Amino acid sequence: NTCERPSFMRQQSSHSSVSHLSLQVDQNPHELGEGSTIQCGEPAEYGVIKWMGILPERGNVLYAGVEFEQVVLHYSDGLHKGKQYFESGPGRGKFVKLLELHPDKRFV
Repeated sequence: NTCERPSFMRQQSSHSSVSHLSLQVDQNPHELGEGSTIQCGEPAEYGVIKWMGILPERGNVLYAGVEFEQVVLHYSDGLHKGKQYFESGPGRGKFVKLLELHPDKRFV
């Protein structure tokens, strides 16, 4: 894969670089990044990663903000607890744990 890692994965704080780096590697085994086409669930849902990061109230877990191909009633538009993390069409955005995502097999 020639995609460059997102900037948040390259940055390391001086006081927690080892644990921070291992958290990122452990939670992103497929080396996905913003713009990656993904699939998740069964039956598979397909989408594109629009944002990656840690949601403050959910601990040290990496999440992806995904814009899915299909509208789903309870999905969002990239808004989470009053903050717009990414833009997507209404009902097409969702925050998903990065570990739950896989590269879109239609394009591999």
